[in-house]
Amino acid sequence: MNITKTVLKNGDEGIHQTIKLMTQYVNEYISNSEIIQLVNEIQNTMIKQVNFKKECEKRFELIYYIFLYIVHNLRYELDPPNIELVKSPKHTILGNSNYGDCDDLSVALATLLKSAGYNVWFRCVAWKKETGNAFTHVFVMVELPCHTKVMPLDPSMNINGFGNMVKYFRKQDFKV
Repeated sequence: MNITKTVLKNGDEGIHQTIKLMTQYVNEYISNSEIIQLVNEIQNTMIKQVNFKKECEKRFELIYYIFLYIVHNLRYELDPPNIELVKSPKHTILGNSNYGDCDDLSVALATLLKSAGYNVWFRCVAWKKETGNAFTHVFVMVELPCHTKVMPLDPSMNINGFGNMVKYFRKQDFKV
């Protein structure tokens, strides 16, 4: 079914469980022929619309087009109360489910980016004072082409999440 519903351990251990599953889904689907075909379609659409002078510009713009694909085709929706669902790209990108919470949208985005050859990380953050130090949000960090810098991509913020992220007071990055 490609949706994992699990009882999480408390605290950071539960976050590590979730990130492990998210990373597993990304790495399982990056070489999926339908995912590769979708990345190629996104790139072909971009090339028809933009005239590039440099390869670095083209690679940066592809990040933007992949991000736009996710925010235009998947909507942010919270998991049911007290249940953590993690959906695979087969369910969100290729299936009939066009919604997910921050981890589902981040898995979908990371899968397309990594399939296109980008280095990506998941960034877990604590940003709500009322939850203490608990990590309550995740988004994608991508290494920019021709640079050693990384940029945040948070599809749960819709278009505003391109290059922006929530203000947080605690973070942990996980290489995908």
